[in-house]
Amino acid sequence: MFGWLAERMDQKGLQFFHSIIWDKRNPGLGQRYRRQHEMLMVAHLAGKGIRWNPDKPPTPNIYSEMPPRERMHPNEKPLGLMMHIIDHHSVTGDTILDPFMGSGTTLVACAKLGRKGIGIELDPDYFEIAVKRVRDAYAQPDLFIAPPEKPVQEVLI
Repeated sequence: MFGWLAERMDQKGLQFFHSIIWDKRNPGLGQRYRRQHEMLMVAHLAGKGIRWNPDKPPTPNIYSEMPPRERMHPNEKPLGLMMHIIDHHSVTGDTILDPFMGSGTTLVACAKLGRKGIGIELDPDYFEIAVKRVRDAYAQPDLFIAPPEKPVQEVLI
């Protein structure tokens, strides 16, 4: 189904590894077939091998969680989903890049899991939402996870 995307990733120096199905637990609106899932693709730099947290056991490729009720972005993913993915493919202190930051869910997950996060967002309104969410996440850290260094915002214009 996503063969064309896997091929494009291969051409750009990434190697497709696996897909994850996010079961949203409730079908969307519409007639006939209604979307109840999204596909996520897992890839790594070619020749590097997939990064897997050695403290995590193998896990099914279907993850079930409802979308956030109060969305701040039209494509916002649940925090639990992003924490699951980040937790399984990185270890404390790693840096995670989110090139389509939106409302900042990935960076909030990074803050809660002790990872460093870099986010890129073109829309200034969503950027401000993300900044607030990340600040709030650092204001209420997990007591059992050492937080990464405080983020520094850089302007790359």
